[in-house]
Amino acid sequence: MLTLSRAHASYALLFLIAVSFFGIALAFVFVAYQPVAHEGFALRQPVAGAALTVVCVLGIFAVLYPASCAGIAGFKKQGKTLHSFSDSRVKVLRGHHATCARYSTHVMHVDDNVFCSSCSGLFVGAAIVLVCLGLFFFGGLRLSEEAFVPVSVGAVCVAAALLYPFVPVKFQKGFTRFFAGVLLPVGSFLVLAGVDEASTSFSVDLFVVVLSVLWLATKMSLSQWEHRKTCALCSLSSCNAESTA
Repeated sequence: MLTLSRAHASYALLFLIAVSFFGIALAFVFVAYQPVAHEGFALRQPVAGAALTVVCVLGIFAVLYPASCAGIAGFKKQGKTLHSFSDSRVKVLRGHHATCARYSTHVMHVDDNVFCSSCSGLFVGAAIVLVCLGLFFFGGLRLSEEAFVPVSVGAVCVAAALLYPFVPVKFQKGFTRFFAGVLLPVGSFLVLAGVDEASTSFSVDLFVVVLSVLWLATKMSLSQWEHRKTCALCSLSSCNAESTA
């Protein structure tokens, strides 16, 4: 992963946040100002559904194989990212988070296992969306007569997921972070479904799929920002988990 200076990383994050919320606003524009001439592409819905399906499958793969998305956590040790699933001798990271109290709200404990709350939420959300995609784009399911309803609910879900890192730490819990992770893919699906019903445009559908990828990238960048901020508050002179940024 390309490592940016802190100043450049901050500017990049602000840009991603601005573009993400601009994209949310655009979703309402697509619903309010529907194209006069609808596109006659017969496979519009199956292709749009398949595109978001690929995004969800790749997201699930990244969660199941955390080494492939380890850079999200922003930690490394001796050039190799460590996970509680891959290092049985020294568990430096648990749920790809440092094993200190400052990260207690970033993980969930299930029996003796420790999981990243955000990644677990994204996994569950993506699994839910895969079922919804099959029903909506391939099964003929309709969500609402008014496209504004699913788009509005989806927009709120996406916004809540992106804004969660700005919630005061004292109100953060592992479960609420998990729930915020679920909201992002579910919200992306609702926005796509609503826009699809309103615009019936293949190009608009694909644009919303691209937006969903952007929203995911923004959430990942926000996670990195949280980790940098958390470690910056730490008073330890040395730590086994070193920030990469």
